[in-house]
Amino acid sequence: MAYGDVWKVALKAQLSGQLYVLTPHVIEGVYIGDFAQDMAEWAETWLDTNMKSKVASNCKWDTIELRNLTTTTEGLDYPVSITGNRASEPLPNNVAMVVSLRTGLVGRRYRGRLYVAGLTEDVNDSGTWNASFAAGIGTIWEDWLNISFSLGIPHAAMCVYSRKYGIATPVTAISVSQYPGTQRRRRIGVGA
Repeated sequence: MAYGDVWKVALKAQLSGQLYVLTPHVIEGVYIGDFAQDMAEWAETWLDTNMKSKVASNCKWDTIELRNLTTTTEGLDYPVSITGNRASEPLPNNVAMVVSLRTGLVGRRYRGRLYVAGLTEDVNDSGTWNASFAAGIGTIWEDWLNISFSLGIPHAAMCVYSRKYGIATPVTAISVSQYPGTQRRRRIGVGA
């Protein structure tokens, strides 16, 4: 674990019995300690404090999986038990809110997306997301821009990671689409 290492943080959940994974990436900052353990604990608190109230009760997070993509030898599977608590009727599992990650640079390898699923019918206003709810989702993802484990010192920052080019670029802005989306699966080797 070292300054500048790139980590995949897989927030794994069961969504009506199907595997659902949110996968932000972070760049490790200056930190003395067990980065993987502290990052997992931070992510657990973030899920419990922020995401739990945004998703339906059929969404149950059970693991936070961290993998160091720089060294490829470090990792951690951190068990959690966090269940969504929105009481409204859940939307179909393939319907998601698209959170776009911007880096300030041009090109596909510098843009990222997260697909937030497990949402409920009460936040969907006739084919668009409720504006205040969407803004709230954007705000809670901004917590990932400068992650601090203690003393307000940034220890990690969200990035867009390109597997094809092996580069990570810090995220500078987050936006949320007003329209529901679905994630398309790509063949290996397609896309940057």
